[in-house]
Amino acid sequence: MGWIVEGEGLYEAHEGYAAFVTADGQTSGTSSTVGVTTQMGRTSAQDTVVPWWQVVGWQTMCVCGWVGKRWERSSTRSVQHEGALDADDARGYHAEDAEILVPIADSGTTVAAAAYTDWKTHVDPLAAAAPPERLAGELTAVLDDVATLADDRPLAALVLLRQAAGRVDALTHAAARAARANGATWEQIGQTLGVSRQAAAERFSRTTERTFQ
Repeated sequence: MGWIVEGEGLYEAHEGYAAFVTADGQTSGTSSTVGVTTQMGRTSAQDTVVPWWQVVGWQTMCVCGWVGKRWERSSTRSVQHEGALDADDARGYHAEDAEILVPIADSGTTVAAAAYTDWKTHVDPLAAAAPPERLAGELTAVLDDVATLADDRPLAALVLLRQAAGRVDALTHAAARAARANGATWEQIGQTLGVSRQAAAERFSRTTERTFQ
């Protein structure tokens, strides 16, 4: 059970899931009827199956390496389901555990729902900063055309680049003003532009202060 986010460069880099946590501290997003699978090497032959009764909790994770909240087994309650119980079910690990649908005690939600909400706090700011794929593709194509023009007619390319530089600077300031108006921090703006928080504040603070006055 994984979650993806749409956006340029985000689809493959940020897939979230609620991982199983085993008694020895390992995590896994893969399960079967007999337990969870932990990867011990590069091949599936080296994988180890940990029985359900050795699963002690769940943790929000993302393939990018981000780690979120953890829920312990003691904070959840068992779920009744139809059908006979097998050996692991008899220990209190029901079939619903395999799909992370165990409810968190007294919360009115499940581990899956809580983990998804937790993961969203990680990816939502990234998604907000991800440009639409169509515009990103069109911009790349235009820049490639200008690069080709620079080889054939360099003075003509310089005219376009001079025009673009002025427009880009104005748009950058406008976007910074809008970001601040929407609650973005200087750290977020700086990170998006690849500069420090201080550098972003020094470059745009006067512009944004005039806007807010």
